[in-house]
Amino acid sequence: MRTDLSPPAELAVDALKRARLRVTAARVDVFAALQGQPGFVRPEVLFRIWVKDKGHANISTIYRSLTDLSKAGVILRARDTQGRSVFAAPRDDPAESGVFLCLHGQAPIPLQDAALRAYIEQAAQAAGIDLGEAPLHISPARPAGHRRNG
Repeated sequence: MRTDLSPPAELAVDALKRARLRVTAARVDVFAALQGQPGFVRPEVLFRIWVKDKGHANISTIYRSLTDLSKAGVILRARDTQGRSVFAAPRDDPAESGVFLCLHGQAPIPLQDAALRAYIEQAAQAAGIDLGEAPLHISPARPAGHRRNG
């Protein structure tokens, strides 16, 4: 494996290995690009960054990498006010409990509550789900203030 990786790429490789994902150039590049962003971004923003930095890109590769990374808990996924997916790299170390409240298009709020994490893990185990050590991202089902018709 290459040893001349930039600090964002090194963090990406470490995060992928911890999540037991295969380390690919696309996943490393997408994660590193997210680390350079101040908050949540849409995939199209990453596409423009990738084209600028690499000279070529495939938007489907970016979407696929984002999906893989978010499912593995390596990056954060939320919805913007239009309901479209937006993504962000976690900042610093996760909160002690590893639980984040994700509100549409805003930075995730760490919930430093070990009891909440334990309760969620217990409920998941009762349903036959092993959450492992991945951070948990809690987000509302629809934007605040959005009302159902009928």
